[in-house]
Amino acid sequence: MMKNSKKIILALAGFLSLALFHVYIMIGTAAPFWQYLTLKMPIDHIVKEAESNFQKSNNGTTFTIPDIDYNFDKDLLSYVQENKVSFSPETAIDIASIEVDYQAKIDEDEEIKIGGGENRREVNYSWRYNTKGEEIGFSLPYKESEGQNFRKFEAADSALSFLVARGIDTTAVTMAGYKQEKKEGRVDHLFTFESSVQGNDDLVRESEINFKGDQITHFQTKIKLKPELSKVEKSKWQEYTLIVFIAGFWILILVFIAVSFIRRLRRDELDLKRGTLVGALMFILAFAMIAIAAYPSKSGMFVGGFFGAIFTAIGFMILFVTSHSIAREYHPDKIETADLLIGGMINVREIGAAVLRAFFLAGLSLVVIAALEWLVTTFLPVQSHPIADNLWILDFKREAVAGALGKIVQAGFLVWVFFVYYPAVLKSKITNKRHYFFLLLFAFLLFAQNLSFRPELMVLLVALPVALLAVFLVLKYDILTSILFGFLFYIISDLKYINLDHNGLATSYGIILLSIGTLIIGAAVYLLYQGRSLSELEHYVPEYVSRIAERQRMLQELAIARDVQKRFLPDNVPDFPGLQIAAICTPAMEVGGDYYDFMKMDDQRLGVVIGDVSGKGVSAAFYMTMAKGIIQTLARKTWKPREVLNELNEVFFANSPREVFISVIWGVFDTAAQKLFFARAGHNPLIVHKHHAKEPQFLSPKGLGIGLAIGDVFSNAIEEVEIPVTNGDVFIFYTDGISEAMSHNGEEFGEERLRLLVNKHAHLSAQEILDNIKLEIDAFAGTAPQHDDFTMVVVKVI
Repeated sequence: MMKNSKKIILALAGFLSLALFHVYIMIGTAAPFWQYLTLKMPIDHIVKEAESNFQKSNNGTTFTIPDIDYNFDKDLLSYVQENKVSFSPETAIDIASIEVDYQAKIDEDEEIKIGGGENRREVNYSWRYNTKGEEIGFSLPYKESEGQNFRKFEAADSALSFLVARGIDTTAVTMAGYKQEKKEGRVDHLFTFESSVQGNDDLVRESEINFKGDQITHFQTKIKLKPELSKVEKSKWQEYTLIVFIAGFWILILVFIAVSFIRRLRRDELDLKRGTLVGALMFILAFAMIAIAAYPSKSGMFVGGFFGAIFTAIGFMILFVTSHSIAREYHPDKIETADLLIGGMINVREIGAAVLRAFFLAGLSLVVIAALEWLVTTFLPVQSHPIADNLWILDFKREAVAGALGKIVQAGFLVWVFFVYYPAVLKSKITNKRHYFFLLLFAFLLFAQNLSFRPELMVLLVALPVALLAVFLVLKYDILTSILFGFLFYIISDLKYINLDHNGLATSYGIILLSIGTLIIGAAVYLLYQGRSLSELEHYVPEYVSRIAERQRMLQELAIARDVQKRFLPDNVPDFPGLQIAAICTPAMEVGGDYYDFMKMDDQRLGVVIGDVSGKGVSAAFYMTMAKGIIQTLARKTWKPREVLNELNEVFFANSPREVFISVIWGVFDTAAQKLFFARAGHNPLIVHKHHAKEPQFLSPKGLGIGLAIGDVFSNAIEEVEIPVTNGDVFIFYTDGISEAMSHNGEEFGEERLRLLVNKHAHLSAQEILDNIKLEIDAFAGTAPQHDDFTMVVVKVI
């Protein structure tokens, strides 16, 4: 039972996490270099400006959804940080830009020629804006017109006038590049102009203007480093070291996951039923992500979306079932809450506690990492820049939705690897606690990377406190807390970028995010106070766990059966005058009821019995034991085979169920009479190789299995046979595990191969005959499993 004081602390920590997330968003973009990436004009205003330009430029159907991309120049951002460059507000240093692309359909009566003059029914329009909302570039299709082609100087004058109209000082402009292309019916001019940047000798403004005929179809102006500076090679050993660490880690992880999955699939230790449901959910998320990103391309939406989602879903299902199986084996006490939540059981007190803990620890971690990023980039010679893929929230509407779904899919994979699979696999391989701690720490240093740094290894120092906290969390709390912590950290770490549009997205998204966070925290607090305790609920047990328990029960049963079988077999073969005897009984994986025994009647007579009880396991071993006791009792009264089998059948039939029967051969060697007397009750033939015979015989006198019938039906079916014996004669008693031994191709060894072996080795001693037969059968079976007991008795007259 959780104490009220602990509940109050958890509830307060949950609501405090909302404040921590707000602090993270504020200080996450507070370092000086973020000013160059912050939008001065809200992104929705920039999109409206682009839409207005599109309406003016496009005379066809105007209904289309734009693609919006937020971009930045990584090299230029590193330069201004490294050199502590500051610019006046009037100086446009366009490190970041917004690109808005439209794809327009063409009216039936309109023709637009693009590139080499090919006709298209769809064309692209593009506008680029700086953070102030000023247009710094566009690309437009060429529209067929009656205008004249420019000569070079006319195009150059027109280009300079265009730059002046854009507010670019052309007094110091030089032509850095020119190219002329002649197309069908027109001449194209491609200009590149360069001018200096006031107050900085390392930078240059480059402006590109392309004329197609008399139309400007492409314009772009940007600040860039002078070529001699951009080509300066910097030491990259830290970057390469980090790449090697990350690549090596992921290669090992992928190999381990694949191997673990295959092994556990073969052992039937995977919860494929629940894995399929989780994979289906991942399919929906991945399909939605790809389809939204590919819109309006139907092939991209449906073909690309389907196959991309299929591969994503299969990959995540493999990761999920493998990590779940290993975690259940090595962290059984930590996985219960996660199992309940995945199974749809939400009204659980411990789930509420896990949510509140995860929110607080994620908020604390993000604040710590943001503070460290601010410190090192402000006071140390360290450069930093955001990871481009993490800026999805600035891509506006459709792209932002696709980016959010993509982030959720990525988070699913990463969190399951780092917080479920990796700790469980380490626990299965590493027993040293110190080694376990440091290997966990190494992985979380890779997970907690939030920005790119130069020097590159600075990222490990910045991530260290969060990695330590993640290790503490994994060691102390349940897996659900770890999963939620990792998910929140990974998703919310990107939300700080809404502050780059503090006049736009920060306001609208901020309200939405605060509302969602408050609802989740409120629900978690409700569960904390009103939810059912974990101890009151029936714990989830995957079907494969029940199957494993059943297999273990069967293995225990088989072990008992083997023990019974072993204890009731003779310890050694008897030393009887005039006879060489060898015997073997090798139990199979599924123990049968094979049995052999020897009973000395007197100095001249030795009884040999071999039998096979129907069925497997403990049941067969039990009836084998019963049959042995009956035979030993009967043999004291009479040695005659037919009488022994009749009496055995009467007793066994009365004390066993009808589905159980025994095949038996009972034979008595009489050395004084030089005869073998034997009878057969439904058993395999007796193999007899007479000393002077060319080949062995298979003797199969009439006989019915013990327990199949009673009275005259059984008695009349039993035939007793007597055979004269001389020196060198060989007699082989065996069960069907010999003749029915299987190769890996499913082929039976068969009685013909057995006959040839006996004929080949009959001149050897009894033990040598047995050994050679065993070797031949083992070679025939190869790697195929042994499905029945291997039982044989060889008697040679000497």
